Amino acid sequence: VSQMFVCGTKATIVGVDEDGDLPVFTDDGKTMIFYAKNCRKAISVGDRVFNTRREEVAEVIGFDHMDDPVVVKPNQLRSAWPRCVIERLTSIGDRVHLCETMGTVEGFDEDGDFKVKMSNGQPVVWYAHKCKQGIGCLPKKSSAEELLEELP
Repeated sequence: VSQMFVCGTKATIVGVDEDGDLPVFTDDGKTMIFYAKNCRKAISVGDRVFNTRREEVAEVIGFDHMDDPVVVKPNQLRSAWPRCVIERLTSIGDRVHLCETMGTVEGFDEDGDFKVKMSNGQPVVWYAHKCKQGIGCLPKKSSAEELLEELP
């Protein structure tokens, strides 16, 4: 199950429409549509993140009382970073896609390119700048509203 975090709301994705918009169930039981341009994957302990203000990379080790990620940087210094200035970086185990091809990240080479295992089990290397993080296999419909209507 894929989860997203947008503007303080965590939700479970139930599908994707032809525009890439996501119908979701929020943690408080509401159904909503998250527009793809506003969505990012929820941040979890162990994720690598990039601070867009400081241009630093760190690993999430927990969360503070405001639910902002507490990170450890490569120099071992710890800090809380506001969610609004961080982006989750692709990590081992993430599903990624290139055009219509899906795979799972198994590692990175010395250039930062992705070592990917394809759905058929074939190992390949994808150039990082051409990959986008995917949300796995979800039903595709013509509209997010159509997907929500099909739910029980």
